[in-house]
Amino acid sequence: MNRRPHSRGVQRYTLVVAGPLPDRGADAYYLQGVLVSSSIQGVIIDWPASFDDHLDQLEARAADGDEYAQLQLDRLYAELQVLQELTVEPQQDTAVLKRVRQSGRHPVWRVAHPFHPRVAVRLIVWFPPQERDRVVVALFAGEKASMGDVFYNSVAPRADATIAQWQFQHRTGKDTS
Repeated sequence: MNRRPHSRGVQRYTLVVAGPLPDRGADAYYLQGVLVSSSIQGVIIDWPASFDDHLDQLEARAADGDEYAQLQLDRLYAELQVLQELTVEPQQDTAVLKRVRQSGRHPVWRVAHPFHPRVAVRLIVWFPPQERDRVVVALFAGEKASMGDVFYNSVAPRADATIAQWQFQHRTGKDTS
């Protein structure tokens, strides 16, 4: 499996999701590769180092045969693929992309996958208004199935903090993570 580019710099990439996995059924997909390019269509996906670290850990656990980690990873890759296929901020809610009503200073969206009884992976993302071709992963919930809707009660302050950190870093070029 190819590694994704490090997220701290501005990267354009395409996740190539292939599947389904023959031994896992129709809803299990795997990442075939990551294509790095500076001229592909779609938004730039940026995320904080904490998300990058969590993704590294999740990939390592999945590589070691952790079935639950693989379930999470499959859905996370599919959610990132949904973001990659966007060219601008969505204008209306869909089953996969929905505005979060509990937003704080910045309007954020949640990215979700179809229901799975054991796994509920959510990304909370922000589209910087001054950069229409970019999306920032502000929060990640890999255990939302056990958390329920309590997760959304803390979205606003946590997403606002991550967005403020991203804005500072983007404006100054200094990494505060």
